[in-house]
Amino acid sequence: PIERLEEENQILEKIRNGEQVKHFETLRLTKDGRRIHVSVTASTIKDAAGKIIGASKVARDITEQKRVENELQKVNRALRLISLCNQEMVRATDETALLQAVCRLAVEHGGYRLAWVGFAVRFEAKSVCPAAQAGFEEGYLDTVNITWADVGRGRGPVGTAIRTGKPALVRDFLTDPTFAPWRAEAGQRGYVSCVALPLITEDRCIGALTLYAAKPDTFDIAETELLKEMAGDLAYGINALRHRAERMRAMEAVRESERRFQTL
Repeated sequence: PIERLEEENQILEKIRNGEQVKHFETLRLTKDGRRIHVSVTASTIKDAAGKIIGASKVARDITEQKRVENELQKVNRALRLISLCNQEMVRATDETALLQAVCRLAVEHGGYRLAWVGFAVRFEAKSVCPAAQAGFEEGYLDTVNITWADVGRGRGPVGTAIRTGKPALVRDFLTDPTFAPWRAEAGQRGYVSCVALPLITEDRCIGALTLYAAKPDTFDIAETELLKEMAGDLAYGINALRHRAERMRAMEAVRESERRFQTL
C-alpha cells in the first residue's frame, strides 16, 4: 500500500541521516487479513570507521497493549462525564435545562457525535418524544419516528431500551439489521454506532438517553456499564425535580385556596 511505502521511506531517510527510530507506531496487515498495531524500532549498523553499512529493524505487535489503553481511556472519559453530570444535577432547578446540560456534556466531554433524550409517550402509539439534544443533529430527530412498541420501528436501540429497561447497543449501523429504518439518515450525518440507556424512575422506564459515535464498536462493556450508571443518576434527578415541581404546585394551590377563603 502507498501508506506503508511512505512510512518505510520516512524510516529509511532517518537511517540515512544516522538517526535512530524508536517506537514508531503504525498499522500492518497480517497474512490472514487482520489489521494489527505495530511498534517499529530501527537503528543504523556502522563499520569500525563509523560508516553506515546497514540497518536493523524490529517490529513488535502492540495490538493488545493498544486495546487495553483504549479501554482505559474510555473508562476514564465515562467517569469524568459522570462527575460533570452529577455536578449539574446537584445545581439543577429545571428539568429541561438539566436534560440539555447532560446532552451538551456528553458531546463536549464524552466526544460523542450526538446525544439526545427521548421520553416514552404512554398512549396506544407508544411513540418516543425528543426532549433535549446536543451535537451534530441536522434535523435527524425530525425523521426518526421511533416507537417503543414491539414492531419494526420499535426494535431499534431506543425502542428496545425503553421496552426492556436495559441498555441497547448497535455496534455498526451498516451491518445491524435492527437499525435499517434509520440507516440512510444516520449515514448522512456520520453516525456509525450508538447506545441507548433507559431512564428508570420508580420501577418504570420513562425514556432513554441515546449517544451516537462516528466510529464502529465505540461502546465496550465497561464504558456501557458506566454510562448506564450515569443514566440512572439522570433518571433520579428527573424524578427529584418532578416531585419538587409537584410540591410547589400543591403549595401554590393551598395558598390560592386560602386567598379565596379570605376574600369570601
